[in-house]
Amino acid sequence: MLKEFAPMNAAELFDRTIDVYKKSFGKQLAFAAIMGVISFIGMMIFGFVLAFIIIFSTATFLGAIAIDEAVLIILPIIVVLVLSPLLLLWTAVSNSGHMILAKQAFYGHYIKLPYAEMPKMALRVFTALLAQFLLIIPFILVVGGLAVLLFPVWDMLFLVGYGNVLPVVSLVLFVLLTVVGFAVFTNIFAVTTAVAIFEDKYFFSAVSRAFGLIRDEFWRILGIRILWIAVIFTTVMSIQGVFAIVQQFSFFFAGSIGTTAAILLALFGFFGSIVSIAANFLIMPLDGIFQTMIYFNQRIKKDGLDIEIAIEKTALPKYVQVKL
Repeated sequence: MLKEFAPMNAAELFDRTIDVYKKSFGKQLAFAAIMGVISFIGMMIFGFVLAFIIIFSTATFLGAIAIDEAVLIILPIIVVLVLSPLLLLWTAVSNSGHMILAKQAFYGHYIKLPYAEMPKMALRVFTALLAQFLLIIPFILVVGGLAVLLFPVWDMLFLVGYGNVLPVVSLVLFVLLTVVGFAVFTNIFAVTTAVAIFEDKYFFSAVSRAFGLIRDEFWRILGIRILWIAVIFTTVMSIQGVFAIVQQFSFFFAGSIGTTAAILLALFGFFGSIVSIAANFLIMPLDGIFQTMIYFNQRIKKDGLDIEIAIEKTALPKYVQVKL
């Protein structure tokens, strides 16, 4: 068994994710830049089209519908019918690219995006994401129904009093339970995208196969994913926090520290905004890479993928013939 393809614990998964990212760093950033530009242009077009539709609607009805009313009517329809599918498609293409690059780096292959295969991969991921969305809807409906039922209770508690402690505590507890429940529920889809890409699975077939891979270690993988998110979130917030504090300091003490110093601090804060954007840009590929590492780790444990890789790497080339 090759050491680099042995089963990994949480720390080794983190290390391997960073190692794969370093090996494919240039290509990952280039692809992230392409997807970022597409996202920016798409949002600009969406904004202009939405503004045109709202203005056209208000003009067509000769003032019978105010702009704010038009927004309330049109925006939900546009979001559901146009923006949500486009967002799913963008996510599918983005995940496909980053995860294919991660696989090539993981296997030690030449790193290059297979542009000809990308549409089919993106289609599989799109159907898998759509299946996830459909499965999440009942959870959202249950949480929404509970919120509607509990709202009169919270309203009564606020009116009665109790020092406003009980309603606040109960509301915070409800939100926390919702977040925890959502995290546990969505852990079912931990490697669904990877399955759709690497195993040619569509829709609920990808979800079923993905859950089968993690079922025996469901809670362990949930903990690893939460820890990973916490590490990434803490890192980004630390970078952004330093510059945000300095920027606020420059605005608050501008009159007492002098104009020049205030300008320098403001420029430092502006530079911090650029750094924050860059930090978000740099971590964009990590989610796909980390999911890819979890997927291959589970394949190694459950399917003996490490043995397949070892045989592939040690096998004689096909053109070599041994004569007895």
